[in-house]
Amino acid sequence: TDSRINYDANGEWYVELKYEYDSVEVSDGSVTLNTGSMSWDAGQGRWEYVYSLGSVGTASRSIASVSGNLYGITALNTAVTSDSESIIYDRIRIDSIGVVSGRIDVSTQGTFYATASLEYDSHALGSGDSFTLSGYAFSWVGGNSRFEASDTKSSVQAVTVNSFTSGSEASYGITAGNINSKTATIIWDRLEFVSVAADDTRINVSGSFELRYQIRYDYDDVVFSDSKGSITGFTWDSGNSWWKKTVTGSSSVTSTNYDETYISVTDSTYGLTAKQDVAGVDVITDRIRIDS
Repeated sequence: TDSRINYDANGEWYVELKYEYDSVEVSDGSVTLNTGSMSWDAGQGRWEYVYSLGSVGTASRSIASVSGNLYGITALNTAVTSDSESIIYDRIRIDSIGVVSGRIDVSTQGTFYATASLEYDSHALGSGDSFTLSGYAFSWVGGNSRFEASDTKSSVQAVTVNSFTSGSEASYGITAGNINSKTATIIWDRLEFVSVAADDTRINVSGSFELRYQIRYDYDDVVFSDSKGSITGFTWDSGNSWWKKTVTGSSSVTSTNYDETYISVTDSTYGLTAKQDVAGVDVITDRIRIDS
């Protein structure tokens, strides 16, 4: 009934047999194939045989003999004996999975991409085809010659695509699939501020203090050091694992807050720009006032 089907589906062969002399259908007796026997379907008026291969491959069937019918006819003409029909059992195979960027800022879009083919003969999937992996719907992007799926996460997390959910292949209607041990992960991350501190939080007006930032990647708690990037105007103190800078305080009596907005970070490792919103540290610039 269909020459290419899902590898785990039932394939059906059928044949209509008639006595050559008067074209009366052969509806009784038995019809034996090279492998297996057919059954009479009165509703369809034909002999049928159903078989499931259970793996990617092909199966061929031909009529080997007939017997036990009304007239005891066993002879077959050459049209019957020379005819062999095959069914291909197939599935979608994921050939590759990748990501545009493996670690990105929270609240930005990440993109997975993949290529795929039919496993039986490596027929490439493309325009008109689609599939879903780990719940993500992949669609064809002709300009990139690949399937893509995008997502945005507002919190720190990792998302991995590693399973075949469903498929829709246009040429043969194949829906079954195999992830083929392919996997890809996108991490949504940000710079986490472990500590924002000053060596003195109350200083003379126009005085100076040392401002210190301890930063790490929020996803895996790896320290953001000078091997990962830089902070404009700050130097890395490897002994204390913090970034430091000597800051001159205000020339007036006031309290100044230093938080994540005060610094400019360059992440040379992943290119992250998202920063945790923190309270920071308040530094008071003060002086003595003569009241009387």
